[in-house]
Amino acid sequence: NSVLSMLSLEILNGKRKHEILLLELLVVENAVERERFIESLTEHNCLTDNATLQSVNQVLSLSFFTQSDYKKYGEQPLVYLDEDNVYRFNENISKSLAANPYFKTMVMDIVISAKEKSYAYDSHQALTLYKKYTRKDACRLLNWENDESSTMYGYKTKHQTCPIFVTYHKNDEVEASVNYGDEFINAEVLKWFTRSNRKLTSPEVKTIIEAKENQIDVHIFVKKDDDEGRDFYYLGKACPDQSTVEQTVMLDKEQKEIPVVTMNMVFEKPIEYKLYDYLVEGVE
Repeated sequence: NSVLSMLSLEILNGKRKHEILLLELLVVENAVERERFIESLTEHNCLTDNATLQSVNQVLSLSFFTQSDYKKYGEQPLVYLDEDNVYRFNENISKSLAANPYFKTMVMDIVISAKEKSYAYDSHQALTLYKKYTRKDACRLLNWENDESSTMYGYKTKHQTCPIFVTYHKNDEVEASVNYGDEFINAEVLKWFTRSNRKLTSPEVKTIIEAKENQIDVHIFVKKDDDEGRDFYYLGKACPDQSTVEQTVMLDKEQKEIPVVTMNMVFEKPIEYKLYDYLVEGVE
């Protein structure tokens, strides 16, 4: 049950083909050399860089997950890479696959379904334009060692990446100190606000302003409003326009001024019209 829960909740969505291909090979072959796995990835036009392969290891060994997920998923690696560079299921899974045909059928059903779903994503990119992702997805697909979604809030810079999450239409009950005025200037530019109580001299702000110089990829995720749940549309990479960076103020619930920094984020590609219209106007 723990294994099936993990595969259903984390792999079935098909958002990264790598884990799916490895599981498919393992169910059939029981042991898969690292080179054999890389060959399969190449055949399917998938990224084969070390950071992505390491991320796959962390997901299937469960080290990526929070403590509560780790417990939920069985508290032992589903798959491990041994000292001979061979991937294997843990002993319990291997025995269950051999002794329980129903369990094997269930695992293969998830793998086949996940593979089918994965064709909707560009396997040669970590993220696919206009697809929906959660903060947890971003941590995994940008090859972070751990799921840091619970402390990501609006943005976080790590491993030369900076995912930014924006809820475009804020709920009326949103507290003033987090009611940022993020706004599309047009389909190519988003006026973006940092967290409150940040100044031009704040290290996290300077890092983002100098993203290009620091070789940090800024990724923008936007959802129309909170009715869309935890999923955000991926709008692609963007670069801060340094000429628009400005320190300004917001009012908290006591009407006290608190500092915040704004800047224009310029997208690599303009947002497609239908999605842009939906996010701004809220019209399907």
